[in-house]
Amino acid sequence: MSASMHLTTPAGTAIGQEALNALSSALFCTSLQPADMPDPDRVRREVLHMLGTDLAGQCKAKVVQATTDHPSHFASRMAWCRQMILLVFFSAGCQVPPQLTQEAQYDHQNEIDGR
Repeated sequence: MSASMHLTTPAGTAIGQEALNALSSALFCTSLQPADMPDPDRVRREVLHMLGTDLAGQCKAKVVQATTDHPSHFASRMAWCRQMILLVFFSAGCQVPPQLTQEAQYDHQNEIDGR
């Protein structure tokens, strides 16, 4: 995982490990299951949809609640989520979609400023 990776979510900008945590939490809150054996594109779509629609932070609350209500389920599901996120977003040749990167927001702002 690149230490300089930036991920912009509705809750703010996450860097490195924070980005991994944010993406893993988003996957945790989807309906995808390991038994589904989802392909990388489906994982990306579901995670990005969750990040884009969870403006009230309900996903974070769900993850926190799962740690106390179902600790063994939480541990196994989060381990799967982290593994999938590393594979889908951080493996060689895979990129976080540009609309979620800090660099894309910087480029957009420069476009606006240059007008």
